[in-house]
Amino acid sequence: MEKATPKATSPFGKLICATVGHNFKETNRINDVISEYRCSCCGHEVTDNVNGLIEALTPKMKEINACLSEFIQKKMRRASYSEVS
Repeated sequence: MEKATPKATSPFGKLICATVGHNFKETNRINDVISEYRCSCCGHEVTDNVNGLIEALTPKMKEINACLSEFIQKKMRRASYSEVS
């Protein structure tokens, strides 16, 4: 997946999204349930919340998602290590 970096927003992209709606592409998959998305037109970033709804991707949510991803990766490494032993 591509790195989540801010994309320059254009007034034309914002106009398209305001009339037609956002075209979200997944930028980061945290686990099977939670992902981060970015609109390909205007650059608006959103994520899934604990209720399964989409909300704006704030710096606090980015930090939470990063910690959750790290925790899941460690858990998966431990599980695969214990299966081998």
